[in-house]
Amino acid sequence: MAIANIVFFIIVIFILFAYLVVKSMHYVKPNPPGTMFYITVVGLILLLLLSYAFSWFLLFKIERTWIRVFNIIFLFVTSITLIIYTTLFIASIIEYFNSK
Repeated sequence: MAIANIVFFIIVIFILFAYLVVKSMHYVKPNPPGTMFYITVVGLILLLLLSYAFSWFLLFKIERTWIRVFNIIFLFVTSITLIIYTTLFIASIIEYFNSK
């Protein structure tokens, strides 16, 4: 069970970072982001918050040391990713209103 959680978290983090890179390349063009972009970013932020809460839950429930170490690393990476996505979302909203 724990190995499946670790694999799932690693896959989610890689997908989120890849999506962030692809979407940040969108800003090279002068077009403002569309509605689907906002829905996707909000969904990803909610998914990250859910996995963040689940990781805190696992941190206090499981007594194995290596899983706790993984959870601490995952919480750190998730915190950074949440900051990046929230900043990207706020910047895209500002860009949307500036383009009108």
